Amino acid sequence: MVDLFLAIFLDNIAPLFLIIFIGWLLGKKFSLDIYTLTKMNIYVFVPALVFVKIVETEITKDLLKGFLFTFVLMFIMSLIVGGVSRLRKS
Repeated sequence: MVDLFLAIFLDNIAPLFLIIFIGWLLGKKFSLDIYTLTKMNIYVFVPALVFVKIVETEITKDLLKGFLFTFVLMFIMSLIVGGVSRLRKS
């Protein structure tokens, strides 16, 4: 139980606190433009994080079932929306 908690802490929580701490230090030392940092975060760091997580993810049966369920659900919803749209003639 302690090993699991330690693994979760080191893999997920500690890096977040490290980033927060570095941001706090930079904010104390320099005058940072929040608008630029936000845009950089959205356009650079978030896509990089998503890419890394996708590459590191192990594809299992459960993941494939989730993708299949999502695809089928979206297909059924598009059929329903198309039918309602035709009924309303929009």
